[in-house]
Amino acid sequence: MLIIMKSISQYNNVEKARTLHQLFPSAVKGFIAFAKAHAQNTIDHKDELSKNWGSQPFTFDFWLQLAEEVVKKTKFYNGKLVTNGKLFSEQLFDGYLAIYTNNCFDLYSRQKDCPVKFKQAIALFILP
Repeated sequence: MLIIMKSISQYNNVEKARTLHQLFPSAVKGFIAFAKAHAQNTIDHKDELSKNWGSQPFTFDFWLQLAEEVVKKTKFYNGKLVTNGKLFSEQLFDGYLAIYTNNCFDLYSRQKDCPVKFKQAIALFILP
């Protein structure tokens, strides 16, 4: 039986996130913790961030809604996002929420504690 794989450019955000989860299950926990903390920081400092938002592709209110959704989902699903790739990808990378979580992937890949191979995979799968 011949299996034909899609090219990375044909993957949607959910498929990319699920693939990263499958390839790097041990790195996902750190990413989720980072994304949750980053989103909470956005919420906690919303007044300051809103004042300095400037010219961005999205309004700050929209960005704040996405941050609130990340915090809500990471709290609700807690450890299940770490162990279940389908849940991780569908809850955090579907629709507009992927704008925020893909940004979190970018920011996380720049952190010292991001595993090197995971950083490289993020660059390959997520970053343009």
